Amino acid sequence: MVDPALLRCSRTDQRKVDDVAGSPSRQSRADRRDHVITATLDVIADQGVAGVTYRSVAAAAGVPFGSMTYYFASKDELLHAAFERFTHESFAHMDTATDVDEADLVDRLTSLVLAEADARPRDRLLLAEMYVLSYRDERYAQLTRAWMRRARAAIARTVGDRRARALDVAQEGLTLQRHFLPDELDEDLIRDTLNAVHVGVRDTSTLDGPR
Repeated sequence: MVDPALLRCSRTDQRKVDDVAGSPSRQSRADRRDHVITATLDVIADQGVAGVTYRSVAAAAGVPFGSMTYYFASKDELLHAAFERFTHESFAHMDTATDVDEADLVDRLTSLVLAEADARPRDRLLLAEMYVLSYRDERYAQLTRAWMRRARAAIARTVGDRRARALDVAQEGLTLQRHFLPDELDEDLIRDTLNAVHVGVRDTSTLDGPR
């Protein structure tokens, strides 16, 4: 249920959004909405989904509390938009890493695992929160599936679909292990594991060929 206080948002409240310190003073509504989404992801990374309220996001975004429903009619709409943005941004890393020839794919995926586990802890926090929501809510499960399939398709540009599936599963598992057990999963082991999958898993087009 929407907080009744939000329903009292006036035109004066909305004009304040344009004059918030640190925000472009005459941005379009879409730009300001984008700013609120960024703030929402920051709150999720710092406090988890449980910490997301209109008030906490308004404070993080530097916008009037009463203006929040101008951009998002409900907290659920806000959360979904935030995780849609997150999946788009996180896919960009995979898209860049897999835009290579097959000979370089394992090295690029190794670098991706190291970057995701070591250099982008915020992304791991956001991903963990999205996974929890996905187990509880089919809408987020659909978002997660779409993200996974998009990542697999990016790898499949270089290798066949079956091998791409296996490499995607491997790199995701390796990233998780690297995050929690960095001393036990060094760069060489990551590369060797991905190479074993790359060499050992045959693509669909070869399954009916000579054994």
